[in-house]
Amino acid sequence: MIGCCGLRPYNKGTQMFELGFHLKNEYWGKGYAFEAASAVLEYARNNLKTEYIVAGHHPENAASAKLLGKLGFEYTHNEYYDATGLEHPTYKLKMA
Repeated sequence: MIGCCGLRPYNKGTQMFELGFHLKNEYWGKGYAFEAASAVLEYARNNLKTEYIVAGHHPENAASAKLLGKLGFEYTHNEYYDATGLEHPTYKLKMA
């Protein structure tokens, strides 16, 4: 197991999902996150009735910001994340 990638509900009662990925440090920078996220987004395009996918990252993680841009996400706002107690940059990708 090198990590994980997938979708989870973003707002209860809506068909909006959040993309997330986590890799062990030794697998960073090898293209695995892009490959996994691309496959998950392709699944969403073909199987889910959703207009947008959202994603965010730790504010100090410039590599994740770059990856989200490469995947086509656009920054929309900062959002408070309980797990870190920080405002995280949040992005949206139009699926239609």
